[in-house]
Amino acid sequence: MKLIISPDSVNTENSNKTHGTGLIDPANFSPFPKNPTIGKFFKEIGRADELDSCVRNLFKYCNEYTGKFPQLIEGDIFKIIITIPTEVEGLSEGLKSLLNMIEKKSGVQTNNLSKLLEKRPIKTIEHQIKILINKDFIERRGSKKTGGYYLITKMKKIIKNKGREK
Repeated sequence: MKLIISPDSVNTENSNKTHGTGLIDPANFSPFPKNPTIGKFFKEIGRADELDSCVRNLFKYCNEYTGKFPQLIEGDIFKIIITIPTEVEGLSEGLKSLLNMIEKKSGVQTNNLSKLLEKRPIKTIEHQIKILINKDFIERRGSKKTGGYYLITKMKKIIKNKGREK
């Protein structure tokens, strides 16, 4: 078995007695034990659930925690790919639009953000800015009167990498 953990996914690979090829659809899935003797043993001692519960649980919990379904790929090598969301993916649409505007208009001030974001209330923008600062997405530079908001370096990299994926 091989387990690969990368910044954007967790992948497993394991040799397999294949019963088909391609992506596994949980709605049309018929479970086949990879090693029935070991499976029966672990079920008897209470360390394994019913045969197909793993697939159901993967689809259920991956979607709940990452917002995406896993990929289970049947073949001579059985693969599971679980995508890990980047930090930006957990933001509301309002926070994303504010972050995008700060990226486009580096050094922008709160009152200008209100105008640029279709007259979003300044109190709302100030609240959203606090959230983005606490998440280390943006920072304020300069004096209170003339300073503005900027993406921090790690956010520039994340956004740049997101653009490459599309």
